[in-house]
Amino acid sequence: MYCKHCGKEIAGDSKFCNHCGKSQGNEEITNIIEPAKRFYTSNKKLVSYTLFFYSMCYSCIYMVFKSP
Repeated sequence: MYCKHCGKEIAGDSKFCNHCGKSQGNEEITNIIEPAKRFYTSNKKLVSYTLFFYSMCYSCIYMVFKSP
């Protein structure tokens, strides 16, 4: 078997090339990683907005109930 990227000969059951290190066709891994990245990014924004909202609520409550 030959590497799909560099053309060097590799073992028939290799998942990666020993010469260039490129994957030999594990597209299913990419199909799993991409949605996970989107999920992480959207959750990161949600957490940021939630923390901002709660900090604003806390500030407003503090201003209303603080001693004069």
